[in-house]
Amino acid sequence: MNQEQSLHDEVLILGGGVAGCAASIALARKGRSVTMIEREPTPRHKVCGEFLSGEALEDLHALDIDVASLGAVPINYVRLAAARRSAQAPLPFPAASLTRKALDTALIAKAIAVGVRVERGRSVQSLKRTTGNLWQAMLSDGATFEAPTAFLATGKHDLRGRGRPKDPHQWVAFKMYYRMSAAQTAELADASELTLYAGGYGGIQPVEDGITNFCCVVQRRYFACSGLRWKGLLAKMQQDCPHLAMRLDGAEPLLDKPITVTHIPYGYLRRTTEDGLYCIGDQAAVIPSFTGDGISIALQ
Repeated sequence: MNQEQSLHDEVLILGGGVAGCAASIALARKGRSVTMIEREPTPRHKVCGEFLSGEALEDLHALDIDVASLGAVPINYVRLAAARRSAQAPLPFPAASLTRKALDTALIAKAIAVGVRVERGRSVQSLKRTTGNLWQAMLSDGATFEAPTAFLATGKHDLRGRGRPKDPHQWVAFKMYYRMSAAQTAELADASELTLYAGGYGGIQPVEDGITNFCCVVQRRYFACSGLRWKGLLAKMQQDCPHLAMRLDGAEPLLDKPITVTHIPYGYLRRTTEDGLYCIGDQAAVIPSFTGDGISIALQ
């Protein structure tokens, strides 16, 4: 696309995850011309607990996303486990679990259906204000996109020159899918289970197709005590929380290696921005994963 063509866009959205898609769908429904740029050519698995709270389900319904038809698993209980002990309570609202790959696929399809121009497999290198008061995104292939209004929705990944504060605790997050034993799958049932360690915490819950998502976040010092290796970290977490060891006994890992992300600035809240630039999702605020509200915030 050349620069002259891009001038016709009213809105430019950088990032095609939950926040970017939700914003693009809402704006396109209001008659705005929207271009959304996503660096990944196709949706993929991401580090995410994949918990859909009651608010998230309401917001997805408003976007005409039927999570049940995508295979979402109802979550009715929350269970907290530390060492060998656990406690359970019913959730006071409807909730569900769905892989980000499935959710993002549905959201991008909806964005395209309502008229959003989606540019996939294209990486934004910079975003700047032009002398004509337009926001200009420069892509890695040299192309430029311009619009009077831009949304920064790059999730946990910062755009060059627009980074968030450094993470003082050096959090490291990991995600692995498992096919658990029949006995442990039945024990986990319809619960989102939180496991606690001295240097972090994890969450394990069922997702579609009989698969279980285990997602954890630990401080780097805790990871260092494990030899800075996933195998060592997993062994240490199971040692510190035998309940997790019980869950993963006989489980088959479904990825060649865990998905990881580092330097998550938990507690970050963007307080200022520039005229015509809106920061959404994790670029606006980063809530601790423990709360289970990350997707809900991205949708709002």
